Amino acid sequence: MNEFPKLFITREVKEKYPELEEVLMPVFGVSVHKDESILTEKDFRTGDVLNQPEIIAFREFFQSFNVDIKKTPPSVEHLYQRFVKTGRIPHINNVVDICNKVAVETLIPTGVFDLDKVKGDMVMRYSFENEEFHELGGDIEKLPAGLVVIADEEKILNLFPARDSIYQNVTDQTKNVMILADKVAGIDLQKTRAVVVKIGEMLGGQKGDLFTAQIIDESPKIYAQAVKDIPKDGKKHRVYAGMRPTGFLHVGNYLGAAKGFLALQDRPDLECFYQVVQYHGITTPYDPETYQQNIRGVFLDYLGAGLDPKKCHISVQLDEHIQLAYLLSTIYQVSRLEDLPTYKEKKAQHPEYVNMGLLYYPVLMAADILCYKAELVPVGIDQEPHIEVTREVARKFNTMFEDTFPEPKRFDTPGRYVPSLLGEGKMSKSVEGSYITLTDDLVTIKAKLAKAPTDSGHGEKFPESGPVVNLVTFVELFEGHDRAQQYRSLYKESGIKYQELKNELAEAIYKELQPIQERRKYYEAHPELVEEILAEGKDYASKIARETLTEVRAKMGLSPFSN
Repeated sequence: MNEFPKLFITREVKEKYPELEEVLMPVFGVSVHKDESILTEKDFRTGDVLNQPEIIAFREFFQSFNVDIKKTPPSVEHLYQRFVKTGRIPHINNVVDICNKVAVETLIPTGVFDLDKVKGDMVMRYSFENEEFHELGGDIEKLPAGLVVIADEEKILNLFPARDSIYQNVTDQTKNVMILADKVAGIDLQKTRAVVVKIGEMLGGQKGDLFTAQIIDESPKIYAQAVKDIPKDGKKHRVYAGMRPTGFLHVGNYLGAAKGFLALQDRPDLECFYQVVQYHGITTPYDPETYQQNIRGVFLDYLGAGLDPKKCHISVQLDEHIQLAYLLSTIYQVSRLEDLPTYKEKKAQHPEYVNMGLLYYPVLMAADILCYKAELVPVGIDQEPHIEVTREVARKFNTMFEDTFPEPKRFDTPGRYVPSLLGEGKMSKSVEGSYITLTDDLVTIKAKLAKAPTDSGHGEKFPESGPVVNLVTFVELFEGHDRAQQYRSLYKESGIKYQELKNELAEAIYKELQPIQERRKYYEAHPELVEEILAEGKDYASKIARETLTEVRAKMGLSPFSN
């Protein structure tokens, strides 16, 4: 057996934990049994073990992940604590016992994965919002975004560094395993490699090559793992996303939704429809004189960010959606729409602009999605009430007439929280001065950052919230974890010179935006190409929408759809 999963570390995780290395070795054809324990009392060292450099190094490593080491100490420390306190020696099976035996001898923790439960390559990355983790011996847990995990193409294998999943569990059915050890600050890499090799030799079987995890960017493949529960049936499953034409995109949109959209378009099992939803944009105050310019601007921004018309379908929201929305509205109750939190929020936000279109918004959104019989909708948790309306509409239609529509699921594309330039909250188009657009030049970026609030730049400890935290968060987003840490340390030492920080940060942001702006300028200089992209997107979308309308009208007993 020569093929086996590799492990990769995303650049983002590596930048935050630069000393971290992962050393691995596959072993094939192992025999797992529960005979007498391989780990014995003689394997445990005597003396002040818990103050040895290796124990301290892993204790500090766990603390860097905010692990409560009193409740969850590193595995070797836990083994020694348990042995000293109870005199008991853990016994699971020969594979786990061998790992524990080498660990207590060398003070280097190790892990073991059942390779037969791993799908594709493994990646150490940040978790997605509401991603499921099925802990070994525990329940299924919904994770927040931003925790370090080891995952394969389908599931989380380990909540790093301390918690195993059921998919890691080695049983008497296991035939092939992966041995893994962490090299952390203060631990020699060669010693870590020797530990893994020793375990491989003790396990018997056929040893594969020893290797270390390689760094990869946050590739589309990794981003798009956020999509769950897609049937493995060889068919393309449709994704629908609508973008309101409320102005140019800012860096928060890019690091959040846009990068997720780009990821999805590369998946061969997905067919993505991305539309600027012009009819939704007029339900709140807007300027008709600049509306078409806004629509065009959103398109140019997304094309600049990397949406590829060869990989996805890009268009403006079609008139067919309006007709389908009306037909669907005849089977849905008004009272349900009036109770939606989003409707109440918009009424409070624009009390002078409470219109029928605002109440009707979720039905039109349902029509947007159901026109293409889309199964997946990449939107935030705040839109879940609207997606539930879509499911209710689909369910009601299927019950009243005949099975026609799927019940779509909402999912999050992984993104980063991008703070406001104003010192509190997140970056938002609706809050002037809070954002940097994708089209801002270096001079503009510097001017905006110059207005960002700060403090004296010096204190006994770095603040936990507020404008300085936001500013250093920007440094971490665009210059990396190490640079941000330097500023956090400077704050407690000689102090931060904010003018230098802001100028350096402006250069870093502009460097990130330059390729986006260059692509955007190319499309601006070739309006005929943009028109061609929009026309092709419209033609393709319209064909599907008309087929859906024809089917719906027939099932509702109406005359055929008229072009």
